[in-house]
Amino acid sequence: MRKAEKNLRDLGIFSSIPVVEAKSLDDDGHLPLTIYVADRKRSVVGGGATWSSVEGVGLEAYWRHRNLFGRAEQLAIEGSVGRLTNGGADDLEYDAHVIFTKPDSFGPATSFSSTIGAKQERPETYQFRSVYGKVRSSKNLSETLTATLGSEVS
Repeated sequence: MRKAEKNLRDLGIFSSIPVVEAKSLDDDGHLPLTIYVADRKRSVVGGGATWSSVEGVGLEAYWRHRNLFGRAEQLAIEGSVGRLTNGGADDLEYDAHVIFTKPDSFGPATSFSSTIGAKQERPETYQFRSVYGKVRSSKNLSETLTATLGSEVS
């Protein structure tokens, strides 16, 4: 019962998951359980700001949609920009990406995730620009062990 409740919580789409036991056994000698779920808000927006004496000001923001197609899929659009006050437009560092995640994609206790994005890094010695894509699949082998296989192209 606890494992089922944990699996539902791990989906990230429910705000509460009370499990109610029946007062008595049914005709077959089983104890009926009723699970009530309350959906979290489907969309969430967030952001933040940083300041560093070396890097300057940075901003980040995200938008996430939970339960996109009704099977706990999640879509996220995330972005960050740094060095806003430390040089000109060519000195900016940024990362913007879109992430799609689908739980139980290849059976129970599995998930699939894909990401596409672009970024620029500007350490003092070089400039790095990239457009990238990632895919990965994970399988929970036990409560403490997960196997992940994936690839990234940049």
